[in-house]
Amino acid sequence: MHEKWKILRVVFFEEKGAKIYMGNRKLAYMIFVTMECNFRCSYCYEGIDKETWSMNIDIADKVIAFILTNSDFDKADEIEIAFHGGEPLLNFDIIKYIILKLNKSVIRWDLLLLIIIMQPIANIVQKKMRKKNEKISNYNRENLSELFSAIKEYTTNLSDIITLGIGNYIHNKFNAILQRQKKSETHICVNSTINESILDLFFLLPVCIILIAGGIEINNNALTIGGLLLFIQYSGQLYEPFTMIYEALYSYSSVLPSICRVQNFMENVDFSVGKGKARINGRIEINNMSFSYDNSKKIFENVSMLFLPRNVYAIFGESGCGKSTLCKILLGLWDIDRGCIYIDGIDIKEYDKEYLRKNITYISQDCFLFNDSIYSNIILGEKEVSDQKFIEILEKVGLAEVIQQLPHKEKTCVGEKGVKFSGGQKQKIALARALIRHTPIVILDEPTSGLDLKNEELVIDCLLNELSDSTLIIISHTDNVINKCTIGYKIENKQIELVKIRN
Repeated sequence: MHEKWKILRVVFFEEKGAKIYMGNRKLAYMIFVTMECNFRCSYCYEGIDKETWSMNIDIADKVIAFILTNSDFDKADEIEIAFHGGEPLLNFDIIKYIILKLNKSVIRWDLLLLIIIMQPIANIVQKKMRKKNEKISNYNRENLSELFSAIKEYTTNLSDIITLGIGNYIHNKFNAILQRQKKSETHICVNSTINESILDLFFLLPVCIILIAGGIEINNNALTIGGLLLFIQYSGQLYEPFTMIYEALYSYSSVLPSICRVQNFMENVDFSVGKGKARINGRIEINNMSFSYDNSKKIFENVSMLFLPRNVYAIFGESGCGKSTLCKILLGLWDIDRGCIYIDGIDIKEYDKEYLRKNITYISQDCFLFNDSIYSNIILGEKEVSDQKFIEILEKVGLAEVIQQLPHKEKTCVGEKGVKFSGGQKQKIALARALIRHTPIVILDEPTSGLDLKNEELVIDCLLNELSDSTLIIISHTDNVINKCTIGYKIENKQIELVKIRN
């Protein structure tokens, strides 16, 4: 007969077996059930012959039936901890199974209260830790942003750094930023470690108190050792969800600064679709406009302007007076504090934003080029552009000869931010965009800053001829460009002065 069957027959079916295993029949139950679980795991993962497996199935059925029909458990907390193979073993799933089947579970509310009462205290401490982590994470995000900006700035301007002989200065500056970032990362790690330690403390402290209180009750015969240990094990399961919640909230506090930044951006950018899609001819009227950044420093105060089609307007003034700001206001990127802006008699706020910007061409002084071909950078998705028209525009802006010398002609990739081309060539590509789109309103911000006098004259004359039916607004500080305009607006001391240049 199989050795295991002999042991079980003595333990469960013979009276003298009651003295085996320290005379505790319940302990024998737990040992067998645990053995059976281990055996089933061995069968699944290691493989056992069918005869042995069938015998164990038969034994398991008989023993479980015996346990359920002959159980003399009075309380669930009388279940002992079994020792098998010299190692302490507590099979929670089996304990739960027996407790549920026998329906004799007992909760020690006095001990449970010691665990629950710690949760409000843990919640208060965790709130303070999350606030501190949020502050540190925000500081870390700012340092990280500064570090990435420095890396980008230094790598893209390496030739200028070498030319100016400021390598050591840049190196020291970069190291200072890097040290701040390292310090910030260290603070995050330290704070995270402290938080984990506090969570462990709020688990271990109640356990210590329960052990002391439980020991007193055991001495008073109000609680058994098995019941106390069982309660401690279940208290760990009670504590685990709280730990997971606190850890999730702490992780959330790390990314909260970034979330808030994105949320603020989404709130400040107007994604609403207006109703106005009326034909735009190019008349722009600004009445009593005031504008400031964050309601602090005034840029414009009660200014009025008028732009009419088939006219060329120059906007000039000292650096920082608000010339580029005016462009962004006309594009609907920023809202004004007071006053109104009308395009063809319709409030700019009433226009569909996407439709409005499709009817306005804006070329900034820092013309942005995609890492794509010259052709794609000029047409920007415009579908109705013939090859002949494209070549004519290249000739007008003075790019045809340069492009013909390239191996892949107009299919040549300009590189990241147009790194393969000079500043003047990039500006010509941007100006070619304006000619391709030929919108009712064209705004050019320092369009010839990277050109010499000869090319500047050529490009300005081309723009005046090709865009003669548009409202052309040119921001410039060059007299040669300003003198070619019909009307000028001089920005000075938050005011705008109308200047007639030529008929």
